[in-house]
Amino acid sequence: DETVRASSEASYIGKKYGDLSLQTKAGESYRTGRTEIKGIPVFLTVTPVAAEEEKGLLLLAWDLRSLDLEVEKVIFIGVLIFIVIFLIVTGTLYYAFKKSRKLYETAYYEERTGLPNENFFREYVKKEIQNHRLQGKDFILLHLENLAILSHTYGHEYGELLLKEVS
Repeated sequence: DETVRASSEASYIGKKYGDLSLQTKAGESYRTGRTEIKGIPVFLTVTPVAAEEEKGLLLLAWDLRSLDLEVEKVIFIGVLIFIVIFLIVTGTLYYAFKKSRKLYETAYYEERTGLPNENFFREYVKKEIQNHRLQGKDFILLHLENLAILSHTYGHEYGELLLKEVS
């Protein structure tokens, strides 16, 4: 007999536990779970009790409204922390990529003309030799004698233009 004999909720007294439409696990003597009572979320524990000749059920309900608010707060803070960490990591990676690209350009390209420099040429040839891809390829290495004199005489823009045209 699962009749409610005593309760702080007077309307439950005399009703069967099954009629209260509370969450149960059928066939078990111990029941627990989350449910709602009069629209209020509660954690309900039901267990059989016996005292002398009397047998009954002990129902304990814990109001979950404040716990739900705390859980929502923790989830919100967790998501916020995740977003902040994601933005910091993304920003750091972006900055490192930009810095790396700038270092690469500084190492392998002439600043004034934007053309590949001698370091680039040496690395390129080394990779081509290692990969056996030099078959049918020719290289010309030019040294422009007196380029500095031309640049000083006619201006650096002229020297850069001459360098670009020769390349």
